Amino acid sequence: MFTMNAKIQQLFAFPLPERAEYATKLFEEFTIKELEELFPVLIADIFGLNSMGWGLRTTHYSANPRTYNYLLSFFHPSGPFLKLCYKLLSDSCVKYDFPFQYLPDQVCQQIENGVSSSFYQSRAQIDHRSRNPVSLSLNPLELFLFNFGYHLVNPWIANSADFYDIANVESLYARLTHEYLLAFLPIDNSQVLPPVYNSVSMHRIRSPVQSSPRTMRSSTIFKPGVFLLQEPPPTLSTRSQISRPEIWRSELLAQVLIDFWLNIPSQSSQLPGSPTLSRSRKSPVGGSYVRSSSTFKVARKFTDSTTSIEHFRLVRVMIKHFHYFSNSRADGSEAMLEFRRSLLISCQKNIYLFLKEAMQHWPIDSSFRLVEETWLSYIQPWRYTSNRWRLNEDVSQEPIDSVWLQFIASNLLLYTYFFQQVVGRFARLDLATPKNSCMLFRFTKVFATPNLMDSLKEVENGLNKSSSLGVIARQSILDMEGSNFIYEPITGSSSVNLFVGFKTVIEQALNVAQSRLETDRSLEKKSFWSTLFTTNYDAQESVEERKKTPFFLSQSLNHLRNIFPNFDCVDSSVPFSSDLINSSFLSASFRYQDDDSLNSSRKQKRLKLKYQGDPDLQPIRSWECAVFVRILFHLSFCINTLFKDTLKELYWREDLVGGIARQILCGPQVIYYYNKHSESGYCPRVSRLLPPRLSLRSLASYGYLALLPFFYLFMCIFDMSFVAVSLWLSLAILSVMVIRAKLGHFPVPSQPLDESGCSNASHCESD
Repeated sequence: MFTMNAKIQQLFAFPLPERAEYATKLFEEFTIKELEELFPVLIADIFGLNSMGWGLRTTHYSANPRTYNYLLSFFHPSGPFLKLCYKLLSDSCVKYDFPFQYLPDQVCQQIENGVSSSFYQSRAQIDHRSRNPVSLSLNPLELFLFNFGYHLVNPWIANSADFYDIANVESLYARLTHEYLLAFLPIDNSQVLPPVYNSVSMHRIRSPVQSSPRTMRSSTIFKPGVFLLQEPPPTLSTRSQISRPEIWRSELLAQVLIDFWLNIPSQSSQLPGSPTLSRSRKSPVGGSYVRSSSTFKVARKFTDSTTSIEHFRLVRVMIKHFHYFSNSRADGSEAMLEFRRSLLISCQKNIYLFLKEAMQHWPIDSSFRLVEETWLSYIQPWRYTSNRWRLNEDVSQEPIDSVWLQFIASNLLLYTYFFQQVVGRFARLDLATPKNSCMLFRFTKVFATPNLMDSLKEVENGLNKSSSLGVIARQSILDMEGSNFIYEPITGSSSVNLFVGFKTVIEQALNVAQSRLETDRSLEKKSFWSTLFTTNYDAQESVEERKKTPFFLSQSLNHLRNIFPNFDCVDSSVPFSSDLINSSFLSASFRYQDDDSLNSSRKQKRLKLKYQGDPDLQPIRSWECAVFVRILFHLSFCINTLFKDTLKELYWREDLVGGIARQILCGPQVIYYYNKHSESGYCPRVSRLLPPRLSLRSLASYGYLALLPFFYLFMCIFDMSFVAVSLWLSLAILSVMVIRAKLGHFPVPSQPLDESGCSNASHCESD
């Protein structure tokens, strides 16, 4: 045992690539019993509930390819770690406790009320004294996937100063998510390999914390045998006590991702601060249960996770894969076909509530594009079929087939209700900006898809009839919003008034965008010196982006005319009133901005934000003279371009000249920016190392400019020329620099490192 503990300590002392390699070696050396003891400790180190762990969300291929490749091969569905999980499944008595406090709020409430799914019922461990659930008893693979799903919504990582919530689809966590979805939810009709049976014990598992005998009502959301086979009662046959190997991992992954990623945290949930994660296994002596001493604690509070950009990126990936998986029904076993049919039906309410919560609380700015794209991905299942997955076709102009009517009916609110609310949100935006106009274009383009509005009208017409589509739509509305919800048809009178007023807003934005574009064209014709005295209204937008704005707005108007053929026949002379959108949940949801209690977490996150780009390219501040900032920038740029190598050589000298140069020049610095010209379809966050350079921007502050009158007064009093005064002033400053350099106040600094550990690379991508 001493040798085992020493090897485990040695394992955690290695850096990540060597740690994964050494762990693979231990998996082959250790016995089954030793691996059972190692597993919970390794899980704690990998995910680190109160630390970054192995950095699955912060490791990127472009930044550190060696670590990325090692960890990817280690956690791959066919890699050593998953093989370890399958190896430990051979002993059905090996169970590990997952703390109840880390479960999503909705799941916790369902377990406490006795209405949870059979999966949670069979695994919930109830304290016989307090009669409250304390943990879930999970097998090794379940424990790993539960920790994997929780890792994305872990509030400690989101609140960590070392983690930047930047959507980067190249992270290791995103890649592993993609690999697990492909492996456990295959879209090419292949089987989940290797075939592994989820065996359960013939006898009811007992532990010091035993399940309460109270009756728990089964959930009616899932069909029997679909979405995670439960542990059967002792009276069932041996065959029924073995989960079907082709679907139990598929059901497990889907259950974990839906519960953790589509969870809506409760604002009032205050959970204990020190839960533990431990391991319980059956002791060979006396049939009793012992609890392992290996635990780790963390203060936990489930905060609002719907504002996480990375979270929404992966939710969209999950939704698109669910569509691909559900639409590939050609072959497969009966159990897998049944699971494909029921997957989207079982999670459509979760997706609706998740997107509704995001639309209520997401800031009214261009970052809403991520929520919009996630929503549009879900309501277009016809885009995600097995053939289009291979060919990557654009189906925006293809008519919608009638086979999708049932899906539209069961998700009617996600089409009509969200359409009305998004229109109200766009009415509050400045649509004359490139990003907002692009969002509007994408939104109207989807709803202008041929036959979509006809399909919606057909479903709405069936609401008051006994048609099958009407029954499905009524049941869906009742399930998602309850009996008190008043449905407003998308072709109703109030909706038409809203859309006609919205047309006026778009036309006004189009006029503003065209006037801005004319201003840009006139600026291009001006001379260099005239541009120094002209302030651009938005330095973050390029001229090429602003040229697209009128096109997006004009196309959006055309799309609205296709959506509503009688769009131009309605009188739109009445100005657009905000009262038309006061009925939407936007007006009520954004009252939280005035509530300090609900906004405190956002204010704390704002304090962490800081400018990380080129210091010389920061927006002009109120204490700076705009003209001098531009002039000095161009002067510094010319000097740095012409004498780049000389300045770098002077800065790194170790003698007196180097000490003086380090007081004049700015040291090397790692900056970050977004590559808007990336071919991958998103804007990755890219790091670049600036060399030693000259920056004269500080001389443009009004503080330095205020010294000029005193400088002139000094010249007049002593009757000295400008050259003489400048010479004496330069000698005084140089003397001070020499003294400070002699005293060693400016030694040679070390090479700066960016997030990837690079010191001399010109640029590299980072999270």
